[in-house]
Amino acid sequence: MASIIPSGQSNELLYAIAAILVGSAIITYLLKFVNLDLKPFLSTKQGKALQDISSYLYERFLKALSVSDPLSPPSSPSTIVSRGYLETLPRRTGPRPIITGVSHPRQITHLSPEEKQVPDRLRQLISEVSARYPSTTYLGRSTFESIPSSPTTLYARHRIFNETRYYGEILRADGLDGSIQCTLHPSDVKMVIEKGWGQRHPLSARLASWVVRLSGQSLAAPTPSSQVLLYAPRDQADLDVLGQVVNAAVWWVGGIDARLDDEAF
Repeated sequence: MASIIPSGQSNELLYAIAAILVGSAIITYLLKFVNLDLKPFLSTKQGKALQDISSYLYERFLKALSVSDPLSPPSSPSTIVSRGYLETLPRRTGPRPIITGVSHPRQITHLSPEEKQVPDRLRQLISEVSARYPSTTYLGRSTFESIPSSPTTLYARHRIFNETRYYGEILRADGLDGSIQCTLHPSDVKMVIEKGWGQRHPLSARLASWVVRLSGQSLAAPTPSSQVLLYAPRDQADLDVLGQVVNAAVWWVGGIDARLDDEAF
């Protein structure tokens, strides 16, 4: 199939993207060696306006690099030889909620759970994983903050697979909308999407993930092809299914198979 973009324009576009990426990398590393306190300026009206503009431009830049179709399952890299964890999942009932945002995606519909205890049960479900496997997992500091909007985070103490070696975060449950960001085997990502339980993280494209890590905006940058956004649970039935997905994430990042109930994986 012939390219829609002429070869000359295509080369110019590649050069422009490369220049932006290289320039961003140089600025990022230079700032590490410059002892410049910008807090007084950023606290002013002009500084806040500049921050807002910079955040908007950065978000638009990431949008251009983000996954074009979050409901299209990723292809499994040839370097991954293992199977996924999930054998099957029931199909989620009802329409998919609406997700907005790129660097920090948010669920903006279906926010009120049918059972009021669901948010607390979700936090308990994640906390029980850490209590069950203390040698290989631990809860993030934000989990213990008294602020209701604080996320519940779970980390792996060890990296098991090469594909997740640099990524210690297993999952992050948002305290505001109840959605869950987690890292799964690409085959499990495919099943989650096809059964309607979630969609790909906007920054799960390889180039977007690399830019986020390079900019230092997130220490736990999305792993290419493995990062998925799970929709907020509505009731106990949803929690039961998401519990299976949480086990799949713990297996993929932390190396613990809940079916064996053993930390020596």
